[in-house]
Amino acid sequence: MINLRSLFTTALLVFLTGGHMSAQTVISGVINKYTAVTAFTCDSSRLEVASTSGFSAGAKVLLIQMKGAEVSLANDATFGTITNFGNAGNYEFNRIESIVGANGVQLQFKLTHQYDVGGKVQLIVVPEYNNATANSLSCQPWDGTTGGVLVFDVTNTLSLQGNLDVSGRGFRGGLVADSDNPSSHETAYFYPVNPDLAAAKGEGIAEIPVGQSYGRGQSANGGGGGNAHNAGGGGGGNAGDGGNGGLEYYNTPFSPTPETNGLGGLEVFDALATRIVLGGGGGAGHSNDLMGTSGGRGGGIVMVKAGTIQTNGFRILANGEDVLSPGDNRNDGQGGGGAGGTVLLSAGQITGNLPVELKGGRGGDCLFFVNSQIIGPGGGGSGGKLGLSQLFPTVMVNLNGGQNGIANQNLTNDAKPGEAGSILFPVSLTEDTTPVKMILDLGPDVVLCTDSTVVFDAGPGFTTYLWQDRLCQPNLRGIRYRHLLGGSNRCLRQQTTRFGAAYGQSAARYTIPRRGALRRRLAGLVPARL
Repeated sequence: MINLRSLFTTALLVFLTGGHMSAQTVISGVINKYTAVTAFTCDSSRLEVASTSGFSAGAKVLLIQMKGAEVSLANDATFGTITNFGNAGNYEFNRIESIVGANGVQLQFKLTHQYDVGGKVQLIVVPEYNNATANSLSCQPWDGTTGGVLVFDVTNTLSLQGNLDVSGRGFRGGLVADSDNPSSHETAYFYPVNPDLAAAKGEGIAEIPVGQSYGRGQSANGGGGGNAHNAGGGGGGNAGDGGNGGLEYYNTPFSPTPETNGLGGLEVFDALATRIVLGGGGGAGHSNDLMGTSGGRGGGIVMVKAGTIQTNGFRILANGEDVLSPGDNRNDGQGGGGAGGTVLLSAGQITGNLPVELKGGRGGDCLFFVNSQIIGPGGGGSGGKLGLSQLFPTVMVNLNGGQNGIANQNLTNDAKPGEAGSILFPVSLTEDTTPVKMILDLGPDVVLCTDSTVVFDAGPGFTTYLWQDRLCQPNLRGIRYRHLLGGSNRCLRQQTTRFGAAYGQSAARYTIPRRGALRRRLAGLVPARL
């Protein structure tokens, strides 16, 4: 039996949608695929990656460098200050042309930024939807190689039915390690891995040598570890400085030793949307009674592009991790809070209020039942960075720095809160569009006899010719030419050869010598137009 009412409803829906049923995709959990980039080849559009599982031709991808800054390693107040940002924080969107072999990825478009695989570059699949309902989304936690990023595109409407939450998924906090024979009054900025002397630094955009990974000096936007005896770790940094941790243990009415506390991580790229980073990890507190704590993790990165975002009362969260140290037996240094992460939103409109939190994490408290003992609390993490395609009146942002922890008698012991983060606009999440492959037209076939010469000119935009069997052949369009072999006055037989053109010299001269072999010489250099 035909249900006329259902038939009418279906016909009406097709009419109202112009003949297209608009699919609504329900998404939840971790929707991205991640792989480490191990090498760039050819003109950097060919990548070698750790794994191509989950990657396919046509997929949109995000290329992003997580680290790569250089810092001072002097054992003084300059330790951990950034001397060269390198390519840290560079990112761009592209598409996969093809998967090449077991671990190769050929991109469709030329890169607009530079990258250094030593700075932890990762390639991330960017899921694309016509319409999507997001129940609850997060990302793989940053593991030192990949993760920390939630990114996706919705052409039409994104309906939130849960939070987008990457809190505590960013750079890692310094790990607490207990000492059996603690020193005291340590004031150096770095130490080897030795919990007798200091605690571990939090992670940031610079790699710190293992032999200098403990101690109060920050690691770029990672917080410094507390020095012995029982100083607190510094908070992580992002769009503001993290707060310093508390000084080492002392008894009132005496005073603590200055310059023993972990320093807060540094502000990076606070006014620059073209570079983005994970929230810095907090430094660990110095511990010798098993009561110290690790530093908090920083917040991760969220990148969303949508036509319309329907909020439905849900939030976007990229907060730094709080350091929890409850009770009144905390007679060790405490970890610094993680910094807030980064959120980039590009949308045509946002309906309903959208709270966006990029708060710094709170430093750990060190309350102890012997009231005269003052120990080192953790510093607060800084706030993160919010980038918007336009100023949306319904976006309510919290960029507050994290509070520092407290010690007995409600003292801070010189621990400090983290600084607030920043808002940037307008921000554009555009895709690379300059094709890697460019079509050449060298004209009709040319027939050559010995001692004949022809000049092939690729025209503007190209600067060299390569033989077809060179490494970058998939980036080339093969060109066929014919030359005839024979005596100086007559052609006896014809041979066809292929070659490809790519970037380098703009014109090449080819001559057929008497013996019939092909000789090539270049006819002048011009600047590359890449």
